[in-house]
Amino acid sequence: MSKATKFLSLQGNDVPKLLVTAPLFLALGMGEIMGLSAAMSIFNVRYGVEYLPAMYVLEALALLLTSISLLRRPASSANPAKADCSLRSDVGLVLFRNGARPVLEGMGAKE
Repeated sequence: MSKATKFLSLQGNDVPKLLVTAPLFLALGMGEIMGLSAAMSIFNVRYGVEYLPAMYVLEALALLLTSISLLRRPASSANPAKADCSLRSDVGLVLFRNGARPVLEGMGAKE
């Protein structure tokens, strides 16, 4: 264990924290991968692979709009982490309701 602590530059009180957080991050990472796989497979079943390019364009636009809105918001917010999270979810909901669904349905996507 001493070689690992030297390689990771861990101090004595960091090892118990690492033993708790490493399995947690592993489980969260596996959950994220499973969630992304499920979302992609559901999209492919509902709309087919021919609509993937449109989805990637809409995803890029959502990222661009979120980045622009984050850059424009005031830096001295009361709780910046909470403001960022709520802003991202609001932008995502607005884009999905007003952008992705009508575009995909307009292209003749199956229900």
